[in-house]
Amino acid sequence: MLDIDKGVPQPQATGRSKYPWHTMEVGESFFVPGARSKTWGQYRNANQLYAPKRWEARGEKEGLRVWRVK
Repeated sequence: MLDIDKGVPQPQATGRSKYPWHTMEVGESFFVPGARSKTWGQYRNANQLYAPKRWEARGEKEGLRVWRVK
């Protein structure tokens, strides 16, 4: 059985990500070693979260490169 607690404040979101979504300019990119484009959905989430900004990703030999395109 789990205890139920009342009055515990929820932590505030920091808005920080390990990826530079909010600081990128159009044409800039970053590399994610070991990631695969079909399984790495972080850029899709960023497209929704930071709309109308957009990112696209392409697989490279050792990982995935993500570009800001809009």
